[in-house]
Amino acid sequence: RPPFGASAKLWDQAAGRIDQHRRAFDVDGQSLLGRQPHWDDHAHAKSHQAAMKAIERLDCALGREMGIDSPSRGLGMSL
Repeated sequence: RPPFGASAKLWDQAAGRIDQHRRAFDVDGQSLLGRQPHWDDHAHAKSHQAAMKAIERLDCALGREMGIDSPSRGLGMSL
């Protein structure tokens, strides 16, 4: 979490949206927002979309781009 400022506020909003979505739709496991249901669930889709938008705003504020990293050798986590 960024220590202060607009980035901290965006982080709090994104974390709140993610937590709300995970609790409302009983998401567990390693998938951040879970899988889309096999049936048409408007509430799930709206919640998923709101969480993704909050994540995108945070990434933009932090200067990060969403995407898949190229494979590389070694262990670690990028932030």
